Amino acid sequence: MDGVNDPAAHSDRPFGRPLFDSPEARALSRVGVVDVGSNSVRLVVFDGAARSPAYFFNEKVMCGLGAGMAETGRLDPQGRARALDALRRFAHVADGLGTGPLNAVATAAVREAEDGPDFVAEVERETGIRLFVIDGPEEARLSAQGVLLGWPGAYGLVCDMGGSSMELAEIDGGRVGRCVSAKLGPLKLRDLKGGKKARKALIRETVERLRDGLGEQKNRLFLVGGSWRAIARVDMARRGYPLHVLHEYRM
Repeated sequence: MDGVNDPAAHSDRPFGRPLFDSPEARALSRVGVVDVGSNSVRLVVFDGAARSPAYFFNEKVMCGLGAGMAETGRLDPQGRARALDALRRFAHVADGLGTGPLNAVATAAVREAEDGPDFVAEVERETGIRLFVIDGPEEARLSAQGVLLGWPGAYGLVCDMGGSSMELAEIDGGRVGRCVSAKLGPLKLRDLKGGKKARKALIRETVERLRDGLGEQKNRLFLVGGSWRAIARVDMARRGYPLHVLHEYRM
């Protein structure tokens, strides 16, 4: 389990300070954000810089960068090629939409892979996009900050589960508290040797360690990330839920 996040330690990151603390930032008409995850690569273009801006472009490409990493320690070659193709396209789209430089972050797969730094260099060389590789607690903090932007009065625990990691962050009083990260996600579990028994043991051990680290929590859990969205879709189908809107869906 990674340590508690210290915002001051990330002042050189794209989101290490208040995003709208300058007139130039507040005057932006369009803001482009890229998320390079273990399973997908996404571009979202927001309509200006605001607390909760509307977005008018949102595209996700399933790449599988983190597939097979448990065995090889490296990014999946085919996933890497797909991700690079997607980022080339995103750079052209952003240029056409006039977003200015993209805010691009990479998470678990790139930060853990042996060839992660090489991939970051290749992306900048081929597309001009500078990828910031963030650690687990920072990923948790950003996920929690996103929840607070949508629900300023939210309190409880934010759980962000992607392809290769799971992040937890406390929120209360409009602030983000302790943030932790664990190497637990569908791609990690799929590639784990030992079958169902080994997967259950890893999940139990990880959850117990996280619980010991965070202590007693309030009774609200905010679920973020593609893995939770997939589970929510299954729950919708199981219940015969009449709407197909995942945002604010409750399980």
